[in-house]
Amino acid sequence: MKGSGGLPLQERVEHPNTVERLFLCIHSVLILCLLLYRLAVLPELPGGVAFGVWLAAFLCECWFAFIWVLSLNCKWHFIEHKTFPDRLLQRFKSSQEFPAMDVFVTTADPVMEPPIITVNTVLSILAVDYPASKIACYVSDDGCSPITFFSLIEASKFAHSWVPFCKKYGLECRAPFNYFSLSQTGDAHDPSSAFHQDWKETKGAYEELVKKIAEEAKKSIPDKFSGDEFSDFARVEKRNHPSIVKARVSGVMTNAPFMLNLDCDMFVNNPKALYHALCLLLGFEFETRSGFVQFPQTFHGALKDDPYGNQYKVLNKVRYSKAPRSQNGRCGMEEALAAIFGRNQPLFESALRAGRALVDHPPSQTLSSSLEAAIAVSACDYEDNTLWGKQIGWDYGSTAEDVMTGCRIHSSGWNSIACLPEPPAFLGAAPSTGPDTMVQQKRWATGLLEALISRRNPVKATLRGKLQLRQCMVYLIFLLWAVRSVPELCYAILPALCIFTNTSIFPKITDPEFRLPAAVFIIFNLYILVEYLLCGLSVREWWNNQRMARIVSSTAWLFGLLAVLLKMFGISETVFELTRKDDLEGASTEAGKFIFDSSAIYVPATTLLFVNLAALALGLAKVVMDMDATANVGELVCCAWVVMSFLPFVKGLFRCGQHVGSRSIGRETILGPPLTTCHVEEEILLQIFQNMLNLDCDMFVNYPKVMCHALCLLLGSESETRSGFVQFPQTFHGALKDDPYGNQYKVSTKIGWDYGSTTEDVMTGLRIQSSGWNSIASLPEPPAFLGAAPSTGPDTMVQQKRWATGLLEALISRRSPVKATVRGKLQLRQCMVYLVLLLWAVRSVPELCYAILPAFCLFTNTSIFPKITDPEFKLAAAVFIIFNVYTLVEYLLCGLSLREWWNNQRMARIVSSTAWLFGLLAVLLKVFGISEMVFELTRKDDLEGASPEAGKFIFDSSAIYVPATTLLFVNMTALALGLAKMVMEMEAAANVGELACCAWVVLSFLPFVKGLFRRGQHGIPWPTICKSGTVTLIFVCLCRWFSN
Repeated sequence: MKGSGGLPLQERVEHPNTVERLFLCIHSVLILCLLLYRLAVLPELPGGVAFGVWLAAFLCECWFAFIWVLSLNCKWHFIEHKTFPDRLLQRFKSSQEFPAMDVFVTTADPVMEPPIITVNTVLSILAVDYPASKIACYVSDDGCSPITFFSLIEASKFAHSWVPFCKKYGLECRAPFNYFSLSQTGDAHDPSSAFHQDWKETKGAYEELVKKIAEEAKKSIPDKFSGDEFSDFARVEKRNHPSIVKARVSGVMTNAPFMLNLDCDMFVNNPKALYHALCLLLGFEFETRSGFVQFPQTFHGALKDDPYGNQYKVLNKVRYSKAPRSQNGRCGMEEALAAIFGRNQPLFESALRAGRALVDHPPSQTLSSSLEAAIAVSACDYEDNTLWGKQIGWDYGSTAEDVMTGCRIHSSGWNSIACLPEPPAFLGAAPSTGPDTMVQQKRWATGLLEALISRRNPVKATLRGKLQLRQCMVYLIFLLWAVRSVPELCYAILPALCIFTNTSIFPKITDPEFRLPAAVFIIFNLYILVEYLLCGLSVREWWNNQRMARIVSSTAWLFGLLAVLLKMFGISETVFELTRKDDLEGASTEAGKFIFDSSAIYVPATTLLFVNLAALALGLAKVVMDMDATANVGELVCCAWVVMSFLPFVKGLFRCGQHVGSRSIGRETILGPPLTTCHVEEEILLQIFQNMLNLDCDMFVNYPKVMCHALCLLLGSESETRSGFVQFPQTFHGALKDDPYGNQYKVSTKIGWDYGSTTEDVMTGLRIQSSGWNSIASLPEPPAFLGAAPSTGPDTMVQQKRWATGLLEALISRRSPVKATVRGKLQLRQCMVYLVLLLWAVRSVPELCYAILPAFCLFTNTSIFPKITDPEFKLAAAVFIIFNVYTLVEYLLCGLSLREWWNNQRMARIVSSTAWLFGLLAVLLKVFGISEMVFELTRKDDLEGASPEAGKFIFDSSAIYVPATTLLFVNMTALALGLAKMVMEMEAAANVGELACCAWVVLSFLPFVKGLFRRGQHGIPWPTICKSGTVTLIFVCLCRWFSN
């Protein structure tokens, strides 16, 4: 599209880069030669470790070559678009002719993202060079913070002086904090001048604004809120709250055809930024050439030499979007919009007005009359099961929803353009500490990988012809961040492995072939260094970025990969972790210094450092001893390079405080008897809480004299420490006959065992008993309380997983009974009783292994039991039979049935390989800092009774059933193989014990056998069957390989 006088609004400029292309070609040829050399040598190598490390090196280098090709695609052409804002201004005769622009600012947490940052971003937007009547700013606060709302109210008042001041004097910088930090005084002007007076008054008003926000931020609720203003924020959850509209909503109020999306810390740095964007959005003959404009991310107050390698010059974060114009006119518009927006009438009507070219002339209505419509629109219910949610609106399901949305727009035929004005259009905040960088990098790696495996996968779009191949290659550079961690980690370990095993992945330094990997290494690093120098960056900044690339790939990217894998297998969900923003006073004194915390994210990198340090020491020792001075030189260089890359970790080994790691240490004082852990007003609280009863919501009183029974035990001991608290064994109302899910614990109740509990109950009990108090079990008749036991399989799994998780947390906590026993605070037998329960999750591993061993023996022609003809066979058989007879008699003496005994034995096997195993995984993930624990409630049946499906084993799509199904497949296959051997009389007396064990496992998992032949909720879902079948096939193949 032309500007005034027929001059274009933008110009495409292609910069020649012949020398760079030659360089890229030479390096590509060297990489290809290296791969061919690897492939040629591979058949000549002996088997074992030497072959394995060479093959691993070849595979890793193939991956690096693939990444190089993706990068080559971006570097081959250097194109930029030059914009002409002055021509745009000449095109529009008046301010009313400019298209409307909506600006959308997002924030989520007033602590991680201080409100003063959001305030400065909003003020810079309001002061931008654009007709005031054509721009509207909207702030979305996912944290639902009244402090943020208060700050915006105060900022709107300050804007009445700030915006005129900026436009009157043509200020280049429109964010007040940045302007006043750069312009410390107005002394450059005459003190009596109007500018000096305005500068002084505006600065004073801004300092008053900052002070006011800081004071109110210290309170949970601003004192200056009136009842009406605060009422909407009362009793709402931070991450799950209804729409609260305190301003206009785009599409209902302003209906602008263009939208700018900004993070809360991205303030306007170039007052003509919107003009530059419009030059690109309106400057093409075909509107699909400019679907949206991207401004590369630039930072204010950036640390010198980019010590954390996070000041990406080409990573796009700020985006403009342009709505496609309608090609169908008014015909059928109502029907089309109904399909797009569903039943959201306000948005439907708004879109209808937009489609009828009423964008710039919205109907006159007051703000108050539109709030109801605005709330309906901001609720986003129009995205559910509508074309808008599927094809037009934002894509969700990833922490990088902007990438998924951009990929969808590109796949629809729209292009995007990068805009690089001078000065940069927007400035943001880069993390200034190591932990914040790790959080940001992990979130990005997680979200990008989620986008790669989503339905918006650019590879799928390319195969379907909706995305160009080169566009797909650009996407893959970023989407593969998390995946890149694996080959990079492997390649960083291989040289050390070679030194330890006296093997090699590089030729000797005296061999001519050594020049090939050396040339690849040197030329690549020289190329990157020259690239940095041509961009005006320092050698130190180049090294910091190379170093951080190695560190991030073995920490944040690796943990991002693990997070996505855990989500895929249904073990845990990915969590959106905010990056802490430094306040506007500047970065902390520790900024730029590599600091650590207690997160497990640093464990792989520290391990990598130790491995390479040890290998380097061993390799140098070999060289000094002249064992073979020319061998492993390449490996030694690689180990030294890794150690240099992890130099901040080397320094961290010899430093203290946050530069080596931090650890939270708490201390608690117990005052008075149990249940009085108060720190103030002990005497008053003792009078109130001398005795307290704690019940779950479903535990109703079944025996009216229960309090009397409890007091008899609490008051009936000569020493009060003998009865610190009383426990009533858990009993259930409406319990299913024969306890099909093994969760009614009737035998445990009869013999006085404690019952499963969540973490805080057990930890509190441990603390009380470790303080010298005892507990007593009370078993009145009838039972004192009756609760509700889960009546379905999935509910039982949720309950058992929660219990196993909480009990293991108690075991590894500071309240561990083992620690208390070692310190003499708990008796040994008390500790042993606790361990029976606290080891539930840990028991899953040996039980799972023991259930697999007989099948493994059948596959590998080995044995763990004597032959049936050997006298020793009687010993194993006696242990098995006597144990089961003993537990059966125990059940019968308790008045329970044979069926109930079998159900409990069966469920013990099922639960240990499902819920307990996943409880163990959940705790391990928490220990290693990969994910946090989630308290999962067990669904309670209503009082009308259990559902018709109660007692019938039902399944869902949870990954919790995959291990048990796999265990069933393995044992069924082994049983079939073993029986076939017996029929063929290969050796009838062999493996009888293993066959009996496999048959016992299959019998224990009989509900799963039935689930293979059923459909609906009574059948095992096909995805679970496919996953388990694949794992079983891999296991059988490994067994055959092991036996050979």
